[in-house]
Amino acid sequence: MRSGTLFGLSVALLSFVALTWLPGPSPIDGTGWSMAVMMLSFVLCLCVAMPVIKSEVSRPPKWFLGRGLPGHVRATVGLLIVSGVALLVVNVSDGGGALETPRALGDRYFATDMAASPRVQVEISRSRYEFEVEDEQRMMLVLMGLLCAGATWLMLAIEAPYRQEDDSRTDAWG
Repeated sequence: MRSGTLFGLSVALLSFVALTWLPGPSPIDGTGWSMAVMMLSFVLCLCVAMPVIKSEVSRPPKWFLGRGLPGHVRATVGLLIVSGVALLVVNVSDGGGALETPRALGDRYFATDMAASPRVQVEISRSRYEFEVEDEQRMMLVLMGLLCAGATWLMLAIEAPYRQEDDSRTDAWG
């Protein structure tokens, strides 16, 4: 697997999330395609993480800061991670309300009111239902975009040749 695949997937997911805040009809329609993309992203990131977990490379001093990466690569992937965190913060502070798990039953729409002491199902309007579905799926896509950006950083940093001068500075006896 190439790191470009993860980078492209991360850029696509985070760009798509940013586009959902534009006025007009939302491309998130609640059909479940975002769940399929989320599962694909998770599997790809898991495939990247497994060799890291199993190897000795997983010690943070060598790869965590990406010392072997060129500056423009660090800046690009770092900007992607920062933009993902910013989108996550905006989505959390969006003020979506206390409604969760929207669902449709025929022509009626329901959601769980998390503000009520015993959580209850409340009937909501179609527009509110569409807003809640979009908000819920937007959060999933932001998290997967951020996960793919982190996996891109991890994959690039581990594959990068580690500079010898960095080792000579840390080893005074060498």
